[in-house]
Amino acid sequence: MFWMINIVGVAIAIYFVDLESNSVIQSVISPIVIAVLSLAIIIKLFINSKAQSASYMSNSGNGAHSGSPFIYGSEKNKPSGESDHNSDSSSPSSSFGDSGGGGGGE
Repeated sequence: MFWMINIVGVAIAIYFVDLESNSVIQSVISPIVIAVLSLAIIIKLFINSKAQSASYMSNSGNGAHSGSPFIYGSEKNKPSGESDHNSDSSSPSSSFGDSGGGGGGE
């Protein structure tokens, strides 16, 4: 609603601007309305971009937007068959190190 009111207000004020007119509304008030509404739009864009940047910075590096270190957000949201590798380090499916089997010669 903010955007619609400000953009329509700027458009209407631009329509009525006539700097050489004897009318106070056309020569003074309309340019002031344009300046105020344009400034409000610029401030809103600046605040939104800062908030979005801060939101991105606080979520970067967490692996999920919920702040959980798991890829899917939590242990219960993981698809079946996937588990945390750190919880069962003796598992042969672990991606860390050698899973055994040896291979020595005689």
